[in-house]
Amino acid sequence: QEERSLARAEFSLSDNDVLISTATTNFALKGVSFLIKALAELPADYHLQVAGGRNPSKYIKLAEELGVAERVRFLGRVEDMPALYGRSDIFVLPSFYDACSNSVLEALACGIPVISSRDNGSSYFLPEEQIIDDPSDYTKLAGMIREVAVKKSGEAFEWPDDVPCGIEPYLELVAEMIG
Repeated sequence: QEERSLARAEFSLSDNDVLISTATTNFALKGVSFLIKALAELPADYHLQVAGGRNPSKYIKLAEELGVAERVRFLGRVEDMPALYGRSDIFVLPSFYDACSNSVLEALACGIPVISSRDNGSSYFLPEEQIIDDPSDYTKLAGMIREVAVKKSGEAFEWPDDVPCGIEPYLELVAEMIG
């Protein structure tokens, strides 16, 4: 808790502020503009940090146009992702497509509640109420963020017992396919 408070203080955030995080190198595909629009629908104590990306200038401009630029921070490449998750209240990836987002799985592993789209394969591991069908519906996304952030119910993710994982199931599948 002390480490979290210190990390948040570095960003001038109190424990009462809500910090939304996302991580991507492709802002358009992963719905960053709609996440910024959702932020504009939320109270002033909600903030957004964006890890990754190549050129945030048009997203900075959007945040300025919506009056939320002071609540959005573009971090560029982040070396210490566990620290990013650790200071976050919620991780949101309103992706228009993702086979299976590693950042969603990482956030879950760190005990951060996650919202993502049905078009993200890792949404398989999310409760139904934390999956958005249309990532461009920023009003609905804002409502979901508010609901999930209020619950603060993040628990460390554990791989489901009934879902095969690792190299063995993959090798079995390959053998089945060629065999």
